[in-house]
Amino acid sequence: MKKGAKIAIFAGIAVVVFLGVFLGITLTKDIGKSEEQITTEKAEKQFSTLLQDIKVEQGKARKAAISDTDILSDEDELPSIDTYPLSVEGTGAVNVEIFSSPEKAGTGTDGWLNEVAENFNREALTIDGKIISVSIRSVSSGLALDYIRSGKYVPEA
Repeated sequence: MKKGAKIAIFAGIAVVVFLGVFLGITLTKDIGKSEEQITTEKAEKQFSTLLQDIKVEQGKARKAAISDTDILSDEDELPSIDTYPLSVEGTGAVNVEIFSSPEKAGTGTDGWLNEVAENFNREALTIDGKIISVSIRSVSSGLALDYIRSGKYVPEA
């Protein structure tokens, strides 16, 4: 087949596709639409009719008495620190406890801080002849702040 014939066939197919799309859009553009166009006044009247079926009631505000004895201090609301056991326990005469998030002091790949602390403790480093060590407690940062701020538990430093 010659190059000119291929171009003519391609152009013919393109024209047929274009006409098909154009006619399809033209013939179906009004499917599902109403022939009637309503005025603003008629729309407002229909809207008002629909609004009559809606009932609105104003709720009454409830007031509950709160006594001073119902309010717990931050310290009283916090669970015992034993709920969060040490993930690494230092045994040195001088021990520093570190609060750390579970993402750093967890298990497996999340336990890198535990590994560092265990390696540090194995070294048995000394200060003034006393062995120093590190303890790690896995506690979320917000809860750790609550323990320290309330004074319920402050890590040894």
